[in-house]
Amino acid sequence: SIENAEQKIEETKEKAEKKLDDAKKSISEKTETSDQYVDDSLITMHVKKAILDDPLLKVFQIKVTTVNGIVQLSGILDSKEIVDRAIEVVTNQEHVRSVKNELTLKADVSSEK
Repeated sequence: SIENAEQKIEETKEKAEKKLDDAKKSISEKTETSDQYVDDSLITMHVKKAILDDPLLKVFQIKVTTVNGIVQLSGILDSKEIVDRAIEVVTNQEHVRSVKNELTLKADVSSEK
């Protein structure tokens, strides 16, 4: 019957719209993920530049990693003042949500042996 055919057409249309919505959502989520990756790599780049531009910090090997705007710093520094300075420099960078401090002092490392 015509009503039966119209109902099947309507059901098919609804299924197609749902699949299209699902596809749009999936693309949107993937885009957000890749945007976050780009944001994180840009944050890391800016943080590394800020560290290298700081006369107190540039002589140290400070490893910088960023995940979802959270910057992790690791390395061995000479003093608490330098650790504090590193955290201050990083915290002041744009888009840094927080700083995870994994920096250690040379004295702490040598006393563990």
